Amino acid sequence: WGSVAADLVFARASAAGRWPASGPYEMVGNNVLRIDHDPFTRTPLGARIEGAATNLLTYSEFPNGLANASAAGLATAVSDIEGGRTGIALNNSSGTAFVYKTKAAHTGPLSLAVDVEMEDGIPPTVTGGTPTFNLLIDTSYTIPPPYNSVRIGNKTWRVSVTKTINGAGGFVGVVQYQTHEQRRIKVTGFQLEAGARVSSYIVTGATTGVRGADNLSMPLPIVPATGFTMAFRARMPRYVNVGDANVLLNLMPAASTANRIGIDNFGRSNEVWMAFPGGVGTYRLATGIAPGAEFYGALSWSAAQGWRGTALGGTVINVTTQPAPAADLARITIGSRAGAAPWNDTIERLAMWSHGVFTDVQLQGLLA
Repeated sequence: WGSVAADLVFARASAAGRWPASGPYEMVGNNVLRIDHDPFTRTPLGARIEGAATNLLTYSEFPNGLANASAAGLATAVSDIEGGRTGIALNNSSGTAFVYKTKAAHTGPLSLAVDVEMEDGIPPTVTGGTPTFNLLIDTSYTIPPPYNSVRIGNKTWRVSVTKTINGAGGFVGVVQYQTHEQRRIKVTGFQLEAGARVSSYIVTGATTGVRGADNLSMPLPIVPATGFTMAFRARMPRYVNVGDANVLLNLMPAASTANRIGIDNFGRSNEVWMAFPGGVGTYRLATGIAPGAEFYGALSWSAAQGWRGTALGGTVINVTTQPAPAADLARITIGSRAGAAPWNDTIERLAMWSHGVFTDVQLQGLLA
């Protein structure tokens, strides 16, 4: 995805965030495909395709709108957080310091993510047995470590947690408790989302931030019914679409979603499947792949060998009971089903051949 070719069609009705090859986290504009990078190593990850989401917190990064709810002077605004970001430093020498944001009443799961720079560089969930800080979701719910933590810098982690609450308002935030280590922390990048998921960070100002769904597609440069092979390299979704698949790719007609075939996560966070029209007949290619882990595979059809699929170089699954590709297949949607059932992670590479005559060994090695 070095550039968006003329025959690729991409749409997103909002700005959205990404980590560039260098520099701080950034928001890119409407209809701009996000080529994302690992936040720590800045290794290219590919095109990020996600569903719609809303950051329910205003002023998610800048100190405006953040309040210090303990003794004066324990929390101060800073502009030197790793990666050129702004936020709040908690410098307590005794007692408790915390920063928080108010939130409206909500019933159901909420997911909170906060970017935390640890002055000593030790992960935020490793504190010598005493929590340095807790995450809060709602006034009544203080959630101690461990949390889900992803390293996004030399000293910075994105820390997240999900909690189901029932109707109360109050605040969410980060609390630092006094510890014998005297660990100083800086916090930035607050995000609160409805649902049991944490998606890519949405920077907000005076209003809450909404990200539209990513929709990437193109006309098929092949005629599937005459034989084809597709190879893919991607990262597993970090959260699943409850009640639906996470679609990696779908071949479908020009103006409908009928007769579609493709590769899905199929609602399970660690499996890859071949999927056929109407959801009738799904064939598992791999299981046990961790959310966010990189994987590769291939899908192929030929009149001589029928349908074949493989993932991570595993056994080639051969299916002869499914019919040949429908004659009306004319486009490919990449990372969604025409905007629905989003993949919710990155897609690094995609390749197509106008034949299906690879051997099993060759099929297993494509984009390895």
